[in-house]
Parts: sequence; C-alpha cells; structure tokens
Amino acid sequence: METLSFEGEFWLPNNPDRKVAGVLNFSQENGGELSLIGSFSDVSAFLLEGAQNPGRIIGHSDKNIYTLDQCFQTYSQFTLRGKRQKFHVGLIIEGAAYAEDEPLEFDGIGVEVANFLNWAGVSGVTRLIPREGDAEYKLSVRKLEDRTSPFESGELRIRHGYRTEAKTSREYTLTQSADVKFSFTSTLTLSKALDFASDLQDLVAIATDRASAFKEILLYHPSFATSHGHQNIRLYRQQIAKVEPEKTLAGDSVAFRFEDFGGIEALARWINTCNTYRSHLGRVMATKHQRRLYLEDRFFGRAVALESLHRAHTGIAERNYVDRIKDYIANVEDQFRQLVPIGRFDTWAKTVKDDRNNIAHHLGRNIHQDQSELYYFGEAVYWLFILNYLKITGVPVAVFDQIIDNRHFKWTAERMADLLT
Repeated sequence: METLSFEGEFWLPNNPDRKVAGVLNFSQENGGELSLIGSFSDVSAFLLEGAQNPGRIIGHSDKNIYTLDQCFQTYSQFTLRGKRQKFHVGLIIEGAAYAEDEPLEFDGIGVEVANFLNWAGVSGVTRLIPREGDAEYKLSVRKLEDRTSPFESGELRIRHGYRTEAKTSREYTLTQSADVKFSFTSTLTLSKALDFASDLQDLVAIATDRASAFKEILLYHPSFATSHGHQNIRLYRQQIAKVEPEKTLAGDSVAFRFEDFGGIEALARWINTCNTYRSHLGRVMATKHQRRLYLEDRFFGRAVALESLHRAHTGIAERNYVDRIKDYIANVEDQFRQLVPIGRFDTWAKTVKDDRNNIAHHLGRNIHQDQSELYYFGEAVYWLFILNYLKITGVPVAVFDQIIDNRHFKWTAERMADLLT
C-alpha cells in the first residue's frame, strides 16, 4: 500500500468513450495525483463550466482496473500546444470499477497493520539450531490456522501467511505476515468499514507504544467473488501514520502483550467498545499517529477527548472539568498514583484545566514558562485516557501492571514528580 505508480488510460464513469492517457502516482504520505496528457473536456466546455471536480474517475493499466474516488482538479492548461489536467485523488480501489453514483459498500475488510505480527506473536517459523559439529541447519515454516471470534457486527479472523524468494543462488528471504479480516453481517459503507480498521490500528499503536501505519487494506464484496472465492480488491488511501521499519518488541518498550490482553476474544471486546466510543479514541490517537502537530494542539486534543469520553461514558452532561478528571483518576487510582504523586492529584487536574482553557480561549497566559512542561502534562493526560478506555473495555489486571512498567509511562512519571514538587 505504500506506493503506486502507472501509466494508463482514464475516463469519467459517465463518458467511457472519451479515454485520456495519463500517469497516476500515489504515496501514503501525499495521497494520489493523476496527470492527464489531454483533458476530459474540450476548451469550450472548460470556459463555460470552469474547473472540473468529477468526484470519481476510472482508469486501467496493462494489468488492472482502478476506481479513483474523491477527485478534484488542481491544474489545467489549454494552449495551442495541447491540453493538460491534474487531479488530486483521495483514494484508489484497485481491481474494481464503480459507476458514477454507485455506493462503495463492502461485506468485509482485511487489514495488515505495522507491528501487529510481532505484537500478536504470530509465527509459523521453527528453527533447529545445530549443535557443535553438526553440518545441517534446519529452518521450517508452516501456515498457521486462522483464529476467529465473533463481535457485534460479524466475525474477526486473524490470518497468517508467508512467502519465500530466492534473490540469488546464495540468498533466500522468508517473510511472514498477519492481518485481521472483519467479516460483516451486512454490507457497510467504505467509511464505516474503515472505522473498524482504525480501531485495530489504534489498539496496536497503544499496545506497542509506537505509531502503527496500515501496510495493506483489502476489500470484500459478494460481487467480487470468483470461482476461487473472494477476489482481492486493494485500497490505497492517504494516512497520517508513517510507515517505518518494524523493530523487535520486547521488555518495557511495549505497553502490554497480546496474550495478556486476552487474545482475539479481547480484541473483539475492544472493537465493540470502539463502536460506542470511537470518536473519542480517534481524537486522542490522531495525536499519537501524527508527528507534525503543534504542542498545543497535541495537548488540547487529548484534554478535550478526556472530557468527551467522560460525558459519553457516564451520561453526565453538565459537570465541572476538574471533577470529571477526578472521577477518571479515581477510576484508575492504583495506576495513576504511579504516574502522578499522591497528594498532587488536585494540582495536576487544575493545571490541566487551566492549560486547556488557555489554549481554547487564546488567553495567552504563560502557564508553562518551559514548553516541555506542556508536553509532559499532555503525556500524562494521554495515559489517563488510555487507562480509563481499557478499564471500560474490561481488560485483565495484567494489562495495567504492564503499562505502569512501560518505559514511556515511567519516563512521564519521573517528569511529573519533578514538575509537581
């Protein structure tokens, strides 16, 4: 899903006879751009109608067909030398062509998220390490059986796969993968299906304590079925989380382990919780996935999400902000006292409230002479939100025990102790 680039022909769904040559380029960071060597309209139509924002464009390469959606024109040139048009492309569906007004609906979505394979401990590799003097080294791999669990909207399935490649006569590579397929009891819009994908992405980011980008997204629908089952329809879309090399997940770098979280059954409970409180989690995790945020925006997003989660979770519409924070501190006090010194809860809550008000109302007060203070208070707000969200989900006590031993958590606690002394 990282990049896509090809030369081909493109046309509007309602005018398939007017095909225009062009080049499509896509990257996860910048999204897609279609550059046409020509135009979908003639000069007279352009002068009368102005810029084209077709919404949807169809294209094909030598190997596949594509639906380009959420398109709008960014450049046009009409001269005696020829015509040129460029379009921003919001998302690309590889392997299917949709009509102009045909809804993007699916009955399943398969998601591969960075770090999930290592976090979930999915591996079919067995190594037989030779003893001294042995001349043989054995490495075997097998495809693991799927793990499944029902959830409110259908079924979850963890799928394992692997591939081998002979690069040279002396070099072979073995690559494993693991994704989660969501099978829905009814067709859902693409937006709704992606909500479930984001729920998984957010969980992996929280558990591994690092931003985790989508590596691949596959879409499923009965109309895609072939004699061999469902055809793989691949989705390309811009995302804020950056794809980075995956590192070994071990020790206190991880917030909690998949097996202690409760495996696929706990994953199903997490998805059900997200179905109710998704918007609040999404606001917090946007500050985790996106690195290029102003410090004030990162803090404010977390502070507001903490309040909105409390309002939605408790049903209490009117409540003082500090009292809401104190409620959530009490809800996870055993863990929070490892983050903020006992006896300083009130001071911490009032400082968070003042910082939130200062940013929201542009009061311009220098509550923190050192901007690093705002950063660490924001980190503490993040952990308070996550602890409560996990408590709402009903995770085992072992998860909380691991979180307070996480190096990021302990690092934040050390700074809180210094700042609140």
